[in-house]
Amino acid sequence: MLTLVTFPDPLYTAAEAKTMAPGLAGASDAQADAWLMAAHIDAQFYTGRAIGQQTWDWNPWRHSSQAWGCLSPYDTAWPYYPLTLKIPMPPLLDVNFVKYRDTAGVLQTVDAASYVVSGIGGQGYITLASGAAWPTVGDFPDPVVIRFTAGEWEPDGIVPEGIKQAILLKATTLQAGIDSGGGASGALRSRTIEGLGSETYDTGSSARSDSGSSNSAANSLLNPYRVFS
Repeated sequence: MLTLVTFPDPLYTAAEAKTMAPGLAGASDAQADAWLMAAHIDAQFYTGRAIGQQTWDWNPWRHSSQAWGCLSPYDTAWPYYPLTLKIPMPPLLDVNFVKYRDTAGVLQTVDAASYVVSGIGGQGYITLASGAAWPTVGDFPDPVVIRFTAGEWEPDGIVPEGIKQAILLKATTLQAGIDSGGGASGALRSRTIEGLGSETYDTGSSARSDSGSSNSAANSLLNPYRVFS
């Protein structure tokens, strides 16, 4: 399980986004900010990347019996589990801590000397140090939590334009659902495009179709940046 602790800075202000994406013009600044961050997070989970600096809590195992064990038993590419953990949402900047609940249920911190962090600036890993052993955990749900900081775009910190445009498209799609009244069938709307004329359409079908097309276009922009494990 992944929990976002500190959010990344937005890539656009509400005013900038409304200028670049007229579909957001009908949103208040607060609503536009919300759409932009929702689209930002959605883009992150689609690509598997942290876009902008942020902090996550990661619970790799749901049950205590699984702790420190293989995360992917069918993944032959990683034969060194449980010695190595592949940290999600690259690029990794830092591992803040590794904590666990002991048999008394008290949250303890694993000595940082017990493990080695590698892959800073890219795909990160935590590897058990030579001669060390992972501690015994108590019988509690989510017994281990790893807090890590990730993000910023490698190598120069500049987010690719394709990702930025995809986030704008996704935010516009969210606003379109509000503008269309949720896509209620039978609601008629019209639009005029300068030089092309006007049309009247049913939001019950067209709005959903437009939204789906916009989201597909956004994902197409994101596809080159997806991380495949």
